[in-house]
Amino acid sequence: MTLLPTLREKRRYVYFEVVSEVKFKKAEIEGAIFDSIVNLFGEHGFSLMNPKLMDFDENEQIGVIKCARAEAQRVKASLALVNKIGEMQAAIHVKGISGTLKKLRNKYLNVKDK
Repeated sequence: MTLLPTLREKRRYVYFEVVSEVKFKKAEIEGAIFDSIVNLFGEHGFSLMNPKLMDFDENEQIGVIKCARAEAQRVKASLALVNKIGEMQAAIHVKGISGTLKKLRNKYLNVKDK
């Protein structure tokens, strides 16, 4: 059973880059992001945002987070407050937000879909 499009939760995709002297694994990035959201907005805020790390390129250190549309700005704020991942200094810079993955890939990643 699928929901009608008007009843589905609206999503946003946040494209980000990790800036650090070392390269991190997907699990480390996910943990740091989720910890930052919980520390800033609590568990209730986390549940409202419903974040999910969709993709993370460990070589390029770029990734995409899916979140609730109404909470996209709070996700951006949480990402901006990350200054350590594990024991290493790091920063996460938001490069853009889009309503669809296809548009995000076309605009920010220069990937042309068919």
